Amino acid sequence: MRKILLADKKQCPAKAGIVAPVDVWVQPGPTGMEPTQTQFFQAMDIPTRINRGQIDITDPVQVVFKGEKVGASQASLLIKLGVKPFFYGMKVLTIYEDGNVYDANVLDITEDDIANEVFRGMRSVAALSFALDYPSILTVPHTLLNAYKKVVALGLNFKEYSWENLKTVKEVLANPDAFKSAAAAPATGGAKTEVKKEEPKEEAKTDDSKDDKKKDDELVMEYRKL
Repeated sequence: MRKILLADKKQCPAKAGIVAPVDVWVQPGPTGMEPTQTQFFQAMDIPTRINRGQIDITDPVQVVFKGEKVGASQASLLIKLGVKPFFYGMKVLTIYEDGNVYDANVLDITEDDIANEVFRGMRSVAALSFALDYPSILTVPHTLLNAYKKVVALGLNFKEYSWENLKTVKEVLANPDAFKSAAAAPATGGAKTEVKKEEPKEEAKTDDSKDDKKKDDELVMEYRKL
């Protein structure tokens, strides 16, 4: 309804004595008026010239100022030039709904604006929960992620114990350039780069594996104490 009301406007000429809602300029070009009326333009300080038997305006000139009353000579000039500078229509100020009155600006609120405000409130609640050391549903994802980071950091010190995701992390840390080139190839649309993974050679088990396992157990015990 508001869009329909705002779109329904009527174009009107400038009348002497009314307050101008906008600034009005006359642009350079032919006016279609006879050279005998040059004094009319000179009285309003509008630069003109005679071209092919008619008056031409040579420079843009502001003849009406917003918030000021339109003079008689200004209105007469705009009428002679065929300029209708003003548009009039209805403007929605407030909205009445179910006994409540709202400002019309609420109609400009979009779904994105509402979503941004909700996300901003969620971030504030999460930050407050962390500051108070009080767990909430908004801090659970952050807490789990931080815990997983600690587990990965602890797992990087193990030589015997590992899992699938930890192996990927170790491969990235061992050869980051290979993963960068593999990720850049699809983005640029170039040929696919195949990263060949060298299979580790089997080594004979020695007594050192027992020592490594013992060290892993000691790390786990220290982590549990924390």
